[in-house]
Amino acid sequence: MQRRRLVFFIGGFDPKSPRHYYRLYRAAAQQRCASPEGEEVSIGPMQQGQAEWQQAWDVNWTSTKLSHQTRYTVLAWDDIVRQHWHKDLWSALGAYWRYYVGGTQQGLFGRVWPVAKDTWLLGLFPLMICFGVAAVCGGLAGLLAWWTPSWSVWYWAAAPVLWLLAWRQLETRLDSEWLVRLYGFSHLQAAGRVPALDTRVGLMAKAVVSAAEQARASPEQACQEILLVGHSTGSIVAASVLARALELAPWLGHEGPRLSFLTLGHCTPAVAFFDSARAFRRDLAQVVGHSALTWLDYSAPGDWAAFHRVGPWLCTGAATTWQGSPRFHAIMDDSSFAALRRNRLSMHMQYLRATTRPGAYDYVRLSAGPWRLDEHLQNHHPGKAAADAAVGDGHVSA
Repeated sequence: MQRRRLVFFIGGFDPKSPRHYYRLYRAAAQQRCASPEGEEVSIGPMQQGQAEWQQAWDVNWTSTKLSHQTRYTVLAWDDIVRQHWHKDLWSALGAYWRYYVGGTQQGLFGRVWPVAKDTWLLGLFPLMICFGVAAVCGGLAGLLAWWTPSWSVWYWAAAPVLWLLAWRQLETRLDSEWLVRLYGFSHLQAAGRVPALDTRVGLMAKAVVSAAEQARASPEQACQEILLVGHSTGSIVAASVLARALELAPWLGHEGPRLSFLTLGHCTPAVAFFDSARAFRRDLAQVVGHSALTWLDYSAPGDWAAFHRVGPWLCTGAATTWQGSPRFHAIMDDSSFAALRRNRLSMHMQYLRATTRPGAYDYVRLSAGPWRLDEHLQNHHPGKAAADAAVGDGHVSA
């Protein structure tokens, strides 16, 4: 018996091309734990999709009982990310201002703190570096001025230059620059001030609907599921893509293949908690209100960049929703998990990588294995329902 699936993957705020995600997926398939069912997974070559921002490959999953063929398509927006991946000082200062001043004015930090204290602290990490270096440089200038008062004017004049050089160097070494770029972009995204992204979201939605229409018109191909996957801030883009797709085709999931949505290490509050993000909150409400949708989220407690205590949907609806942890500590050996905890970026990317022990969470199996997402929920998390996923205090009405 053969089943088919269409997967559309949207990555986060990352300037890397789809080839990066192809290498990650191929490595995850090759390094998977041995399965008692004798599963075999083969990955085809990467191919150009119907648009320049689409790259795709085929995944063949086989076992002793059935086979499953998946068309895995990356809906890329790395070209838009690169337009906002500035490295100059003025762009960095602009991102700081937009996020910290604008975020404070719009109530972002007050909404994040009750539901994600670790993510709140991570959000302040770049600012703490900036102020910490300034305090050290100011203290050093004051100490030198006290020792040699005749040179005090020069010490105080040199302090800002020393602060600027030390701050930029430390920011690069501690890998916090990408956070600043991301946070500044999130402010613009919330306010709808990234027209190139809005245009791309509309095109992505049309691509999803076109694939669904072809699958509905060709029942002989036995396409079982259309699965949209959003990783990190890609969960924000993916939710908007799905909302646009439902506007174009309200029948999705009711007719043709089942409709599923998988978010990994989601960051939807990073945009939705801005006052200006009314359009995005409407997108979330529209998606979670679609009764034919199954929406699963995996967000790890050890991933400070994700919101693991609040569901990505932020409000209740008719869709089947469930949020849980991938339990990295249980599906990785002790040394690998210890190394993962020391590197926050690796922790945030682990959702897309292979693990060293078998468990309920296996990204390749989720995206290309024997079960649809609703079947995975029934088999691995029985009894779970939308009410089990805590909405928390972070709900913001549109």
